[in-house]
Amino acid sequence: MARQRIVYPEDAKAVIDVTKHPYYVDNTGRTDCTKTLIRIIDDVLRSDLEGMREIYEKLANDPNPDAAYGFENRKIGGRIRVIFPERLPEQKIIYFPNGVYRVSGTISYSFERFHNSLGNEMCRSIRLVGESRDGVILKLDDRCPGFEQGASRPVVSMIRGYRSNVAMSNYIENMTIDVGSGNPGAIGIDFFSNNTGAVRNVTIRSSDPDGRGDAGLVIRHEYVVALVKNVEVIGFDVGIRLEVLRNYTVFEHIVLKNQYRAGFMIENTIASIRGLRSVNRVPALNTIGPLAHVVLIDGELRGRRPFDSALSLDFGTCYARNVRTSGYACAVSYYGRVEVPGAEIGEYCSHPGASLFGERPSSLGLPIEEAPDVPWPADPNQWVSVNRFGAAGDGKTDDTEAIRRAMASGCPVIYFQPGKYVIDAPIEIPATVERVNFMFADLIAGPNLREMRDTGTFVVTGETDRPLILEDLFAWEEYYGYQHLIDHASVRPLILSDLHVQAGPLYRNSVPGGKVFIENICCTTGSLTEDKMPYGVVPCLEFRGQTVWARQLNPERSLQEVVNRGSMLWVLGFKTEGYGSAYVTTDGGSTEVLGGVISIGGNRGIPAIVNDESNVSIVASTNGYSHEEYFPIAVRETRGGETRELRNSGFPVRFVCQYTIPLYSGRSRN
Repeated sequence: MARQRIVYPEDAKAVIDVTKHPYYVDNTGRTDCTKTLIRIIDDVLRSDLEGMREIYEKLANDPNPDAAYGFENRKIGGRIRVIFPERLPEQKIIYFPNGVYRVSGTISYSFERFHNSLGNEMCRSIRLVGESRDGVILKLDDRCPGFEQGASRPVVSMIRGYRSNVAMSNYIENMTIDVGSGNPGAIGIDFFSNNTGAVRNVTIRSSDPDGRGDAGLVIRHEYVVALVKNVEVIGFDVGIRLEVLRNYTVFEHIVLKNQYRAGFMIENTIASIRGLRSVNRVPALNTIGPLAHVVLIDGELRGRRPFDSALSLDFGTCYARNVRTSGYACAVSYYGRVEVPGAEIGEYCSHPGASLFGERPSSLGLPIEEAPDVPWPADPNQWVSVNRFGAAGDGKTDDTEAIRRAMASGCPVIYFQPGKYVIDAPIEIPATVERVNFMFADLIAGPNLREMRDTGTFVVTGETDRPLILEDLFAWEEYYGYQHLIDHASVRPLILSDLHVQAGPLYRNSVPGGKVFIENICCTTGSLTEDKMPYGVVPCLEFRGQTVWARQLNPERSLQEVVNRGSMLWVLGFKTEGYGSAYVTTDGGSTEVLGGVISIGGNRGIPAIVNDESNVSIVASTNGYSHEEYFPIAVRETRGGETRELRNSGFPVRFVCQYTIPLYSGRSRN
């Protein structure tokens, strides 16, 4: 992907320019801006802090023991536990124009007690976006107190507590983090997010003469779900270090150079990696612990380590494909034993794969495409807000017609000001629109829209070769119903990026054909309360006769999370959640899944994977939080009218009832 210059419209109210009123952060590198940057993040998060305090006060003063406040609350141990505040605050983007930002401490929020009643940090919607990757530099002072050897202290951190499952929509994009010189205990970024979140187009470097530093990027807190893409790490003991048990991270197009201990260090967690380029004297990738599960494809690992392996696996499970190595004793070792003696990894699986009809297990090896490289529209005349056409965004006014007028205006870029937009009927997106940026605004589904089936809130119409991008959405609890967010009613190429739908299904296509590129999306089909929507009656995503590439996919709470009807579907990293089937492939479709988590099964006889006269290969692990939350049936495959099953007992145990699928494949006779 070409490096882009990100410039927002002057009147985009979601954007906080840190160099302007009221903060006036210095971007010349002369003044320490640590305290002001912390203040900005605090200001963005304060509404959630105050919202939780209000709920605690209501619960304390309400004599009814079953009183429930906020969004998603549960009675645990005789007490109501509140997960979210009652209202979603206005969403913001913290924007850094080009320049040098001098810091002397950790950039994060300062709140000491910032969690819900389940003890999860409320650190969500922290979005740090730079004008350009090379032009925005956050520079730690040289020999800075607090960053000595052993400190393991980050320059930028997205979480201060131990864990969270509500830290949605966190982003660090388009900037360089420099940990300076003489700071051996420095970490570039301590990243964390749930469901949606990304580190994208970022350089993390040590400008120490010896390249000293603890780690470039760490992910070390429970329940992480994240995408890391187009990231380069130069120097440090470890380039990228993962240390969490639950859930997973997706990496694509990663460059690691000049580390001292390992390029990647993955401890007891799950990662999917594509396009790793490593230049090192140490192993490019090291797994630690029996729960580690790693997928690595399309790598080039250059070393100067004639007595070590490029992939040094200490327990855990690994699937690798199309990886070239040089300068190492061997390509892969497992607990000191040489597994791949040569320099090339064609297809390697550390544990035996499985099939149901006798063929040798192997991945489908579907062709992989990058999303089209669409330049960021820097010309302000290309942008128009839906508010200019009368949309109120006040959570009360029906904004359907105003948004329709914006889409029909002929302007190529449509965006939203902060607010809650009521939509009560489908809205067409014609071929003249090339980008819809929601600026993380919220949506409310009106009563008519909620009852509509086999349609979408936004209907992509008009045939053109120019791709359409839908991006940056954070639709919350009042957006629900039987309709999907998107109905793809043409074969126009479509890019879905950073879309979070908390309580509704996300995608369907009513016209077969065309290409879809998915990057970092989440949706939840089926509300926790039956009065809103019964559990799982609509698939989260459904593809009919298409070609689809997905990176970091997180559908939840459907009886059929992802349905492939005769499409080619390729997935790099995913999490499903709920007792429904994660992937259902029918009508001769092809589904290839390279790593991820099938989470919280229900022991209800529903298979995790369904292959109905189709072609499927999958590498994944399961996850749960109790003895009952697992899938006894891992795969149900039907071929030539005969149905067979793979059960959990046939796969390596990960922990308790949970297991790892090192590789399953099944190919239709057709």
